[in-house]
Amino acid sequence: MRLVNVLVGGKEYPACFSGRLMLELEQDGKSIQEKLGQIAEGGRMSDLLPLLHSMIVSGHRYAERHGITNPGELSFDDFIDEIGADDFDSLFGAAVNVIKETGKTTVEAEAPKNAGGTRGAEK
Repeated sequence: MRLVNVLVGGKEYPACFSGRLMLELEQDGKSIQEKLGQIAEGGRMSDLLPLLHSMIVSGHRYAERHGITNPGELSFDDFIDEIGADDFDSLFGAAVNVIKETGKTTVEAEAPKNAGGTRGAEK
C-alpha cells in the first residue's frame, strides 16, 4: 500500500485509502465512486474532514504495523482544531492526492533464477 504525507499543524502524517476506509464509505449503501463524487461535488468541510481524517488514521495504522516512522495518532478533535477555512482547498487537494497515489497499482517482478541463459538454446 502506498502512503502519502498530509501536512497538518506543521507535521506530516501518513495517509492512505485502505480497505477499512472503503468499507466505511459504503456504509450508507452507495458505491465508493458515488460517495467520493458526492463529497467532491458538495464541497462541504463536514464531508471532507471526516474522510481525510480517516485516511490519516488508516495511514497511521499501516505505518505502525510496518515500522514506518510517523508523528503518532491524530484525534479528530486535534485534527479539526488545526484546520482553518483557508485550508479547505489544500485539504481537498490532499484528499484527492491520497486517493490517486494510494490507488496506483504496483507490479513487482523478480528475474528468474536461471536468467543467465536461454532454455533450449544449447545443443
